[in-house]
Amino acid sequence: MKEDKNFKVTVSLSKQGYNSKDEAISAVMNDRKKMAELGVTESMRFKKMTLTVEGLLGYIMNGYTFCGLYKYKEGRKVFIQTCSGKQYYTMPTEKDGYMKRCVKRSDYWEGSQVVSIDIDETAFTHIPAFLSMLSCQPTFTYTTFSDKPEKRKFRMVYVMDKILARNEHKAVSEALHNQIEKETGERIQDRCGTRGDQYFNGTTQEGESYISGYVYGLKDIGGYFDELLRLLQEEEKDTKITLDKQLVGDLKLLSYNQVVAKYSKVYEYYYRTQIDFKDGEKYRLVSERHGYYQLYFRWENDKPVKYVDGEHRRAKLNNYARLRRLIKNDTTSEELLYNLYIDRERFFDNSDDTLTIDCLVSIVKKTMKKELDILQTEYEESREAVRKAMKDDYHEKKLVVNPKYYGKYERAKMMADIRTGTKEWNYHLIDLYYNPDLTVKDNLEVLKKNGVEVSDDTLYRYCKDRGIVYKLTDDDLRKLINPNLSVRKNLENIKGQGYKVSKDRIQKIINQFQP
Repeated sequence: MKEDKNFKVTVSLSKQGYNSKDEAISAVMNDRKKMAELGVTESMRFKKMTLTVEGLLGYIMNGYTFCGLYKYKEGRKVFIQTCSGKQYYTMPTEKDGYMKRCVKRSDYWEGSQVVSIDIDETAFTHIPAFLSMLSCQPTFTYTTFSDKPEKRKFRMVYVMDKILARNEHKAVSEALHNQIEKETGERIQDRCGTRGDQYFNGTTQEGESYISGYVYGLKDIGGYFDELLRLLQEEEKDTKITLDKQLVGDLKLLSYNQVVAKYSKVYEYYYRTQIDFKDGEKYRLVSERHGYYQLYFRWENDKPVKYVDGEHRRAKLNNYARLRRLIKNDTTSEELLYNLYIDRERFFDNSDDTLTIDCLVSIVKKTMKKELDILQTEYEESREAVRKAMKDDYHEKKLVVNPKYYGKYERAKMMADIRTGTKEWNYHLIDLYYNPDLTVKDNLEVLKKNGVEVSDDTLYRYCKDRGIVYKLTDDDLRKLINPNLSVRKNLENIKGQGYKVSKDRIQKIINQFQP
């Protein structure tokens, strides 16, 4: 390790800088309509450049995007095969010397001299305080477009003393991610930096930046050699997981409709745990915590809204693969690949050809070599992390409706039964934790701590339906007392509703109404 802010580092740098994440996404997706709205004149293209550490940070602070290096020879055509099966030869660069978008693909990835780590979820609000926890200081750090004072988001960049090959880059990145998690006590939610072909947006001039100038060798990274050995062992395991070559070839060459026509009767497309309804059964209460699994996609007006670049597309596909193995323990590698292919075509924008069939194959192999209990643990950890992040916006699946029970025009009847079933499930959860010796407010806190999210109105209805006399708070009592009536009359009315309360307490509340 050495400190040298003038050290020369080679990266691929975008032709233009961007003022926002939306601008960068529109450029990388070549969304002409959005680009025109935002004033972006060209799609995102890169060129290999060698800069000082300070020089690279300067470009980044002016909104330039950077990524790893790609191997090609100027003046010699390269072969391109898109995810839709289209094949062609093209020159790798435009006349301005910047690499064409189609060449930025794993097939031509050469290596990277930088390793980037994104921090999107942290309890730290002061970035230097976070950095002070690290034994291996980043070469430089900068806040991203999404950074906010109350929710810090920043990127740490480590410059290496040489260009790293694929496994070297992966091992260094994994080792640094693990070390940072250990030293800060926080989980890194998005490990996009472990992928060599990932691009990284810059930021605005108003953003924060910190530079140490440290340049690292492989031996400086603690845990690097252990990670490298693990990767080699995983590659050996991957060779033992084989997929039907005909299927893989067809997914690369055939159209979506042709693939479905050929394989829809060979492999099952599934997205949730199968429910075998009994005769006359309207719905079935289910729980994510007790063996019910379901994939969720984004819909609007009964049409899928596709996930685009920047929305963790590969991470979502990894999660879908894990869930499907839990849903159907005996699924095959081929069936899992077929399902991911359908997902990609229906629910993901792949206009940048990032989600290649080889990418899907890699996800399948990674998923199939894991034991089911490991996948179960990973799912539970992921679900709890999402629950904590979404808070009140997280809604757990509670029941599954039997579609065969309802006729085509019985939507109102079905919705009424859904409300009944939801109420039944909520009451079941409340039964597990409700303590009649506590107030409704205190019971709400107990339920919340145990992952049960219900409103106070639901809890009041629960008490009424269950015949529970709950302990009244002063606020509850104020709502029941009529200040125009006597203490005795109020006492009669409140006791008539099934509540236990003293005469002195009613007198105290009535006195508070008086000026």
